[in-house]
Amino acid sequence: MFTRVTGLFILHFSRILGAISVTPEALTLTVGETGQITATVSPANASNKKVNWSSSDEGVATVDGNGKVTAVDYGIATITATSAADNTKTVTCKVIVANDWSNLADTSWYDDSQTSFTISTAAELA
Repeated sequence: MFTRVTGLFILHFSRILGAISVTPEALTLTVGETGQITATVSPANASNKKVNWSSSDEGVATVDGNGKVTAVDYGIATITATSAADNTKTVTCKVIVANDWSNLADTSWYDDSQTSFTISTAAELA
């Protein structure tokens, strides 16, 4: 960007945005819970680090201007952080919302015809 000031040109340099990343990249909540997504803009000296947040499905999860996510209803939503300086720079976080934690359990191993079973590792409880 050039600015003309009393016959002189002043060169204004801005730091170019390189990329955006988010932490966490996936978030699991139950209905009514909130979680935080943090966006990191690189390089560290980029002149505009502002990001805009959006949800693919506000019926499942909403996000505010600071990356705070609120779980609204059962389902999956994608939260997107978009650079205010360059809307081609985006990053997403997958948000899974369950009615309660039992919705998240993998029970594919369970056969209801059995009357008992043995759990031998912590992974089998998950």
